[in-house]
Amino acid sequence: MKMRVRKRHLIGRRRAKRDDVALPPSCVLLDPFERGQSLMIIGIMLPVLMALLMAALEYQERTAQHALLQDAMQQATRSGAQSFEYARFAENTSGFREETGGATKQGCRMNVAGADANVTTPPEGSARAIACDVLIANLRGVRGLAETPERTANLVTWTIHPHGGTCTFPNGRPSVQHPNEPLVCATVRPPMTGLGLFGPGIWIPQVDAADTLDRAQH
Repeated sequence: MKMRVRKRHLIGRRRAKRDDVALPPSCVLLDPFERGQSLMIIGIMLPVLMALLMAALEYQERTAQHALLQDAMQQATRSGAQSFEYARFAENTSGFREETGGATKQGCRMNVAGADANVTTPPEGSARAIACDVLIANLRGVRGLAETPERTANLVTWTIHPHGGTCTFPNGRPSVQHPNEPLVCATVRPPMTGLGLFGPGIWIPQVDAADTLDRAQH
């Protein structure tokens, strides 16, 4: 009886030593519970990563759209500021062809469908008319506009000071002041669509632009 017990004890020790032998990494198997945890973590992280990627793409697209719109507005005000009258320019008192009814005007084409009652068509050759032509042409290259270029241009508020002045912009944006130089300013808040990765949402940026004509220096 004693010999049998000792033999069993030896067999147990041999099995313990055999179980302690380390397996190579390729042979290590995960516990089924650990594999389930890994899949659960991946399942949680994957939607978060996808959402972050989509948000980054949407932000990048909106930034690009804003830059294109800003460039279109800046070129329009620049073109309007350069529409001086040569007779006044020769006298070093350059100014624009003036419009009646105040410095601030709305839109570009009153005959466009859906135009607001405040929209007026500028006189031919005026600073606003030239600025509007340039703006509408450049808006055709701006992606993401929810409206046509003509209807988007009618959302622009123009402020034109033929003999210099101050332009103020909404929502606390810094004002622009040129007391002695012709000044053309514009502001707009057009509806835009972005990439639409989060549904057909509309975002409305505010874009301001201002430009002036430098007086000739002697």
